Amino acid sequence: MYLKQLNYRFIVDFEQYILRYRPEKIRKACSNNGPIKYFERLIKITKLALKLERLEKDPFKYF
Repeated sequence: MYLKQLNYRFIVDFEQYILRYRPEKIRKACSNNGPIKYFERLIKITKLALKLERLEKDPFKYF
């Protein structure tokens, strides 16, 4: 996925996917902390992209 395709709808759908995903093996599913850790990493990438002017606006602004 390209950074320019990153939008609010993707962020919401990604959060729901992480929360609803149930692994086939014995591992536990993600609770609230799982999406938060994924989003911390994604926010770091988007902030860097904003600084480098690869994105025009912040997709996490209203999240």
